[in-house]
Amino acid sequence: MGFRFRQFTVDDDQCAMKVGTDGVLLGAWAGADGQEALDVGTGCGLIALMLAQRNERMHIRAVDIDPLAVRQAQANFARSPFAERLTAEVLDYRRPHEGTYDLIVCNPPFFLGGKDMDVARRRARQSEALPLSALLTNSARCLRPDGGLAIILPYDQVATAVSRAAAQGMYLIRRTDVRTTPSKTPARTLLQFIRRPAAGAPPLTHDELTLRSADGTRTTAFTLLTNAFYL
Repeated sequence: MGFRFRQFTVDDDQCAMKVGTDGVLLGAWAGADGQEALDVGTGCGLIALMLAQRNERMHIRAVDIDPLAVRQAQANFARSPFAERLTAEVLDYRRPHEGTYDLIVCNPPFFLGGKDMDVARRRARQSEALPLSALLTNSARCLRPDGGLAIILPYDQVATAVSRAAAQGMYLIRRTDVRTTPSKTPARTLLQFIRRPAAGAPPLTHDELTLRSADGTRTTAFTLLTNAFYL
């Protein structure tokens, strides 16, 4: 049984990385302007589908190192209302990549260890499958001058990401720290970078998002962010 969203359905039984809140958050939160986007490590294609729903002019190229995930993304795309604007292919983003995009999105693998996992799941979840340095270097090379990179990371990896992005000429313009409940410390952070503008960068927008109230219900902010997708 696939995951039903308002305008599409996603199967993930062939993917090592399953549909989860991180992907939904990034797909709903990332800037969705422009006409050409790249979804790195697409898995089942969830984020690409969300971007296609949000921007009817956008064409999204989805890539993943795992052939099984790519085949599943292709199947999910084919039965969606956005099939003509979505493609999926096997690609190792650790290697130099050529392309020009208005937007690059990535829910990157960021766990350490876990050597006992099977190969596919390790690729999907371990940082060795796509080091942050490779993600930032390739993205800086492939973004249009006014393009943006949107990612989600553990909260404790943000400082490293911002520093490494700056070294690649990318400037943080938007940040949202994510708490699961009001009493929890932030666990994830959504980040959006742009290529560093010659005329000076816009001010950083920094806010927080809490997903659940103390009683376990979705917060108003979380509901508003995801309402176009969740049934």
